[in-house]
Amino acid sequence: MPPLVDMLTLDTEECPCTVDNCPVVIARRRLARMTPRQAVAVAAGEGPNSPLLFQVAMATLDDRRYRRSGATKMYVQHILQEQKIEGKAHWEIPMMGLINVYAAVHQSRTEIEDAAILREFHSSFHQILEIIFKDFHFLTPAGKVGDSRRTLVSKFLLFSRDDPEIRRYVT
Repeated sequence: MPPLVDMLTLDTEECPCTVDNCPVVIARRRLARMTPRQAVAVAAGEGPNSPLLFQVAMATLDDRRYRRSGATKMYVQHILQEQKIEGKAHWEIPMMGLINVYAAVHQSRTEIEDAAILREFHSSFHQILEIIFKDFHFLTPAGKVGDSRRTLVSKFLLFSRDDPEIRRYVT
């Protein structure tokens, strides 16, 4: 099996693999066979670096059924569990999912309809920041991987500036 690529530095359509045993190709096929609720439940049981979790995180931006199937809670749990991965920040993919949930809710202007989803996000914000601070060394590498992580955390931090509820939890 080919080695896992650093999925955060790739767009989902840019995976260099086309072979059937590529983890990204397998994850795309798995996702296509599941409902959003099933995909969230399965991804919750996988590791925070799972190719399926990456696919669910990407799908969350475009399909509200993922965020309404418990994706926010699943992403938060993956981050708060702090499952260590050699040489990687365990929060990268789940944080990308959270960013996509937040962005999708605000782009679709469904803040009232998705209030419970946003509360889950808001109430965990401070704990997630503490974890990022503990893993600060993952933000310092030069190059594409470091840039990707810094961009991810920057987007996450911008929410505190733009969202009055998050400011309540941070201050």
